[in-house]
Amino acid sequence: MRAILLVDHGSRRAEANEVVTAARAQLEALGAAPLVGHAHLEIAPPSIAEGVEALIARGATELFVQPWFLAPGRHAEHDVPEAVRQALGDRPIPVAFGAPFGAAEELVALVRRRAPW
Repeated sequence: MRAILLVDHGSRRAEANEVVTAARAQLEALGAAPLVGHAHLEIAPPSIAEGVEALIARGATELFVQPWFLAPGRHAEHDVPEAVRQALGDRPIPVAFGAPFGAAEELVALVRRRAPW
């Protein structure tokens, strides 16, 4: 069964952590994948290992991990994939990683819509 795991940095501020939780809920409502989960790289639960385990326990057999970051950097390009690979261990679950959002047209259009003029 296909699963999406959203991963952000994690924060001591609950309202910051709720952003990825809200995004997960929206993806679930859209039916983006049979299973959708979220995790934080550090600081707050659930950890990436906990997020991966939760999806596998619910029947995930294929995993797409989307780092919830704007720019490429150490976390998105190294830390998140490494934590996912460690969580999977030797389980033969295919995993793909999304790129950071960057300057995606949708984000640029959102900034334009939010501009007060």
